Parts: sequence; structure tokens; C-alpha cells
Amino acid sequence: MPTTDSLPRNARRRRLSPLAMLAALLLALVFIPAARAQSGPPAYQLQYLGPGSPAAINNSGTVAGARLNGSNYEPLVSVGGGAWSSLPLLPGAVSVFPTDINDAGVIVGVSYNAAFNAVAVRWTPAGGGYTVQELPRLPGDPSSYATAINNLGQIIGARGALGYIPAATTGWLYSDALGVVDLFATYGWAIAPRDLNDNGLLLGSTERLNLNTGMLEPIPTGPSNYQPITGVAINNNDQMVGTAALGSVSLNVVSVFRYSGGAW
Repeated sequence: MPTTDSLPRNARRRRLSPLAMLAALLLALVFIPAARAQSGPPAYQLQYLGPGSPAAINNSGTVAGARLNGSNYEPLVSVGGGAWSSLPLLPGAVSVFPTDINDAGVIVGVSYNAAFNAVAVRWTPAGGGYTVQELPRLPGDPSSYATAINNLGQIIGARGALGYIPAATTGWLYSDALGVVDLFATYGWAIAPRDLNDNGLLLGSTERLNLNTGMLEPIPTGPSNYQPITGVAINNNDQMVGTAALGSVSLNVVSVFRYSGGAW
């Protein structure tokens, strides 16, 4: 074997004293966390929009929300991190709030009149502001409640409301191309839909409706010690979030679950 003296000078190992080795170890412990910190969580900027409650945000950072004035809601929007601005109202509207927004900035929500009857509305960006439109309803229905909109402009909702909450009745799907579709009459879906994505999947209670196939399917089951998971939202990767209570009748414990990679 070659001796140390026979190796090239730049390949020779330098022997360190115990004190030098300890100093080198301490330096490594100092610099490693610093290097890792550079690839840590991103920095965030906090912006104050004003008093109110957000309902949804899109990928452009436009936020839709509402502010409570007395006992009535005022619909609001924030564009580019700016302060809230009021959304227009239908004639005779008393209490109005958004429920969702898509990446084109189109907002959907609910408008109540003085008789406290709810109708679904859509706000569309126009000329630096918004225009408001009452959405068509199913024949014979006096009420409707929009719950979500996707980036294809498809809107879903319930056929009625219980106070400020969508009633757990059958629902509808609306698009400018097809008009309003009765989800129960067309697909046999006796659930008011909660959310939808751009892939044609509608989510409601413990079921999903696939518009591409027209098939209904139960959402995957969660842990065996919990009651069936109720779906709340679904994204364009078909990931879902939902809630479920423990199976024990003596413990009222509700947990949040995320569905990704084929499992909750």
C-alpha cells in the first residue's frame, strides 16, 4: 500500500487533534441548520382587507366574503390584496353573501329579499367592477342556493334554504350552455351538492356524482371507529376534505380528514 508520503499532496489526509475535531463538529452543527433554513417554509405577507368574513379565494388572490351590518349581510370582494369593496345587489335584496369564486373572478352566492326568500346569484367581472345576475331556477321552484362554481363556469346548489344554510334537499347544476339541470331527475342524486371540480366530480354528503359517466358512488370510507365521512370540498386533483364524528354515542368528537393518494 502506498504511504502517506507517496500520495499526491492534495490527496493526503490531515490528522486533527481532538480539540480541532470538536471545533469542526460544532461548526457543522451551526451551518447545517442555516443551510436547511433556506429551503424551509416560504415567507408570507399579511394584508388587512377590513372587517368581515371570507368565503373563498381564487388562484389570483381575489377574495369573496361578506360583512354583517346589523342582522343582514353585505357581499364584498377584494382584488389584488386591496381593501374590501361592495358587490352590487339585486333590486329588493336585503341580505346577500358570496359562497364561492373561480379563477376567472366569477363569484356565486345567495340573495335574500325582505320575505327572506333565497335565490342564487352570480357576480361577473365587468369594466373594473362587477355585474350581478339572478340565476335561473328549476320550474316551480321559488328558491335556490348556489354553493360552488368551477373554472368551467358550472354552478351547483340546493333547491332551497333553511335559514342561511342550504337545505338538505335535491340540487341543481347550471351552465350558460345547458341552463339549469335537475340532478335528481337526471341522475337520481337525492342530495344537495356541496362542491365540484373541473373534472366533472360533484361532492355532496357521503357521495360523489361523476358527470362524465353519470355514475353515483359513495366516497371512500374512513377509519372504522368513525361514522361515514361527509365531504366538504374537492380540488382538481380529486383530493377531498371532510368531517366525521366518532362512532361512540357517548363522545361527540368531530374530526377533519383529507383524502389523498387513495386514502383518508
